[in-house]
Amino acid sequence: GLAQILADSLRPNRFLRTVPVDSVLAFLTPDERRGEIDPTRAADLARFLNADWAVLGDIDVMTMKRFQATVPLGGYRSYEGVVSANLILVNAIDGRPTGEVSAEGLEDSRRSGITNPAAFVPLDKQYFFLNDLEWDSREFRESLIGKALAMWAGKAAAGVGEDIKPPPSLKVLEPKIIDID
Repeated sequence: GLAQILADSLRPNRFLRTVPVDSVLAFLTPDERRGEIDPTRAADLARFLNADWAVLGDIDVMTMKRFQATVPLGGYRSYEGVVSANLILVNAIDGRPTGEVSAEGLEDSRRSGITNPAAFVPLDKQYFFLNDLEWDSREFRESLIGKALAMWAGKAAAGVGEDIKPPPSLKVLEPKIIDID
């Protein structure tokens, strides 16, 4: 799912086109699906699928956090959706990693003062039932973790766009006479 969200975020880049994630998954072994993939193997798959680059990633953090302090007439509650992941760009031509992109997404909802417990029911539901949310559903995208994931994907896509640039275009200049002898 994370790979698909990144691919969707790369679509606005006119130079980059992504290979459908499902076409890559069909060729991965179970170990490779769990993230144990060598850059050389990733480059081989990229070449096989007629791609110039492979993007590998490691998820550091993808969670929802909650902090609460309550006193008789008020309190403080903090909910955060946190996503942090690193991407490694592998050139399919030579199979070597050529760049890294690190990005974070953080979405929070802090409320303090006199608290109404009913105001926190949606956030409590997100926190306690996060595992029950269907990936990429409307409810998931509107959750704090879904918003943090969208923020991460935008930053990661911008980083990939900075590292993978189109080849320079050739310019044809009109010939000029410099000297006649």
